[in-house]
Amino acid sequence: IRLVGDETEVELGAADGSDILNITQNNANEEALQVLGGVCSMYEGVRLYGCNPMVGAAMASAVRISKSEAYRSKGTFHMYGGSIDSNVTDGYWGGGAVISETQTAFYMHGGVIENNITQGVSESWGGGVCVVDGGAFYMEGGLIRNNTCEAGSHSTCGGGGVAVARPDLSSIHFGGP
Repeated sequence: IRLVGDETEVELGAADGSDILNITQNNANEEALQVLGGVCSMYEGVRLYGCNPMVGAAMASAVRISKSEAYRSKGTFHMYGGSIDSNVTDGYWGGGAVISETQTAFYMHGGVIENNITQGVSESWGGGVCVVDGGAFYMEGGLIRNNTCEAGSHSTCGGGGVAVARPDLSSIHFGGP
């Protein structure tokens, strides 16, 4: 699923939690959900799980919040419920989600990010969530647990749950914006 353009708005599931939606992807060239512009909201009953992109093909396994230069748009992701779980990336960042680029944001209001793994050959950051290159992560609710960052034999590793790979540009906030 790819969202592009500032006017794009997509809701995964229903605000009242009545919808059931399971999203998985294996051995692909990109993340299962890319928010490259606009706003995506995820609700209870939605599960992003079992995503495992090809080695080195994606920044994250399940969710990438970034921007599109071609459309001059920025992505925003709101997680009100549901889960991002049991995903594995062999890339650098974000077993569960990665927020990259200036003016992109992930607002976690609820839900669970758990059992995700980042395992890089040279670097691994953020088993659950990784913030890089100017992105912002706001955790207002929900739960992040049991995520891991695994280092290879020539690897640097950081942030099993949440990592800020570029603290000079990126930010994390707990308790609200």
